[in-house]
Amino acid sequence: GVRSPWVAGTFAFATFAAWASLREIWSPARVRMAARGESLGLALFSAIRRSRRRFGGHVVHLGVVILAVAVASAAHWRQDVDVTLTKGEATEVMGYSLTYLGAETQDQPHRISQVGRFAASRRGTELGILEPRFNRYKARGDEIPSPAVHSGPREDLYLSLLRVDEDDTASLRVVVQPLVAWLWLGGLMMVLGSAIAAFPEGLLRRFGARTSERAA
Repeated sequence: GVRSPWVAGTFAFATFAAWASLREIWSPARVRMAARGESLGLALFSAIRRSRRRFGGHVVHLGVVILAVAVASAAHWRQDVDVTLTKGEATEVMGYSLTYLGAETQDQPHRISQVGRFAASRRGTELGILEPRFNRYKARGDEIPSPAVHSGPREDLYLSLLRVDEDDTASLRVVVQPLVAWLWLGGLMMVLGSAIAAFPEGLLRRFGARTSERAA
């Protein structure tokens, strides 16, 4: 389903970069396992201790790869559609089943919100009640929608309320974006790689000495 040359190029570059980094992470550990008979965990730790900046750099590279794939996928396969439902009506949208349960107005000290309630499910699995809202702030008169979001490892579902009519009908925009959660994973891997590269050498040596003593 990839029709964009930029997306195809991103995936090709990401595949090459991931393979190169994983090979550079695995090779030193494999050599130590074969030469010294160390376990996988000990061999990896020893390799990290001997070249932690190099190892941390490759972990950061893997995080960048994940970020690139996530951004390309979220942009290329993003889908959105507007639907209008009457109270109690259900519809199928991009693999999701949505049922409009009704709406209510919430008057708070700083804003007035119209809140729509929608039951969501996917392939028979209930995802819960999603409540997108349309906020009107009293101080400035701004009208700002707040979408409801259901996040998953594969994709995210966004419901953005457009309007609620007096005849018990509601209009909303349904957006599905894949791999949004991978943006967080890529960021965490970049933080982890940076932490490994910056970890104090003295602490790492003391921890390695204790680990070797226990193994002996």
